[in-house]
Amino acid sequence: MIKPESLRAALTAALPVFARDPDALKMWIDRGTIHARHGPTPDQPGAFEYRYTLNLVVEGWQDHPSLIMLAINAWAAINQPDLLAGSRDQSYTFEADIIDAATVDLSLELPMTEAVRVTPRVGGGFDLLHLAEETPLLPDEAPLITPETLLAEIWWKGERLIPEPPLPATPLPDVAP
Repeated sequence: MIKPESLRAALTAALPVFARDPDALKMWIDRGTIHARHGPTPDQPGAFEYRYTLNLVVEGWQDHPSLIMLAINAWAAINQPDLLAGSRDQSYTFEADIIDAATVDLSLELPMTEAVRVTPRVGGGFDLLHLAEETPLLPDEAPLITPETLLAEIWWKGERLIPEPPLPATPLPDVAP
């Protein structure tokens, strides 16, 4: 399975707090199944697909949760586009534990699939290839969110949801001894 690590890398690139505190983002897999097909002959395995629920827990989040959802949606547009199909059956879910006015713990469940092609090698063995999504929403695979393009602010009904960025530090005046 490669999507969990791919999503972690995308979230860390888009939201640098996870680079500073990697333990704030926890991931694990529940309800995994393998859907396999017969190979071309009885002694050769066929292609298969992982189907599982990827659980994410973000602890102590102090920005608006929409930043996390936006980063997940940007990753899903290329890596799991069915999550963005608008169907209730194909969406992802979340729970939020509101700690105080500035802090929330989030728990998300994302249904994932990963197709694997199995090709016999000459002389024995197999090559395994994890296939890219067939119909990404962004075919050029250009990331929507990077640290440089992350939204600086989010507004809702005239109110700024993301707090003002900190002011640049003012240098202290030189003091003679």
